[in-house]
Amino acid sequence: MLQRTFEAIAFDMDGTLLNEEKQIDAETVQRMTEAAAAGKIMIIASGRPLSEVRPYFPVLRHALHYVVCENGAYGYDVRKRKLLWRNTFPPKVLKTILKEGRKRGAMLYGMLNGQGIAMTSDIPRMAEFHMGEFRELYEQTAVKKDNLYAYLHSRAAGLEKINYYCRSVEERADMTASILQLPVELVSAVGISLEISPRGIDKSVGLQRLCSLIGLRPEQLITVGDSDNDVTMLKMAGMGIAVGNGNENAKAAADTVVADHAHGGCAEAISCFLMGTGDHS
Repeated sequence: MLQRTFEAIAFDMDGTLLNEEKQIDAETVQRMTEAAAAGKIMIIASGRPLSEVRPYFPVLRHALHYVVCENGAYGYDVRKRKLLWRNTFPPKVLKTILKEGRKRGAMLYGMLNGQGIAMTSDIPRMAEFHMGEFRELYEQTAVKKDNLYAYLHSRAAGLEKINYYCRSVEERADMTASILQLPVELVSAVGISLEISPRGIDKSVGLQRLCSLIGLRPEQLITVGDSDNDVTMLKMAGMGIAVGNGNENAKAAADTVVADHAHGGCAEAISCFLMGTGDHS
């Protein structure tokens, strides 16, 4: 039986490429760099905006080629420092989302032109919304606005993605029900959060668009993830890999499971399946 050949690999970030300290371990950086030097294409596919991925560019300076941000709504060529595409909400839809979120008091986080934007007063109390582990990141990378709702309302034609961070599962369910009939994509994600994207946008769509732009077939791509917003890309790729700490939905969608994100799962995916130089038990 012939071994399949893959030309690219795409990693989710939180819970996959990043360890518990929100860092990429040295072995994974080395494996990515070696694979890139051998002509393989390295991709990050994240729900984060570009502003939250940029801090990792220095450590991946010899490895990373492309970033598919915001669950597929924003594509970026790292080497050329070039925007590849951007998908936005229809203004009417966005205004309805903002209206429903404001009623419920959840923490709003907007993504505009690849930049994350938060309410100034929300960042110190992110733990209240089960997002305390991201406070330092938001302090460092987010644009802060005193009245975020007014700011985004005035720019309703340009937003790519909205996250709402909720206080409880019930609050998230209520928020989901309030916008379920809108032309949007909804994903439950990190903590008790709700990620909202324009209709027809998810990580698989973004990666397929990237493949088309760079002359790659989806079956030549490996994807690695851990959660619900990774399921579509795990299913669409030539091989979908879940890390050991992934949830049941991710593992069910994947072709195989590697070690967890704290114990070299991504390095294992590169060695065993992209480069074919390692052993996978």
